[in-house]
Amino acid sequence: MKKENNFTQYEKALIDLTKNELALQKLQDSFATSKAKKYKTAMKFMQKDKVKYNRLATKYNELQINEAKLKLLQEKMSNLLQS
Repeated sequence: MKKENNFTQYEKALIDLTKNELALQKLQDSFATSKAKKYKTAMKFMQKDKVKYNRLATKYNELQINEAKLKLLQEKMSNLLQS
């Protein structure tokens, strides 16, 4: 009788351990999935920021070119008015 009781307790403990291992595995999978999603989102934002930065850099370069052209035009106008 005592052996049967010990065996039953052993079976219950083994079942509980298996349930806990499954719960732990599920939690680890959940964290891995969450981490992957956050990484993917961060990469998407980085890509968007890179595109925005490139657009701003292009606009800045265009502005520099336009300012140089304007300066040349002002010099030409000044020269024409002096002539």
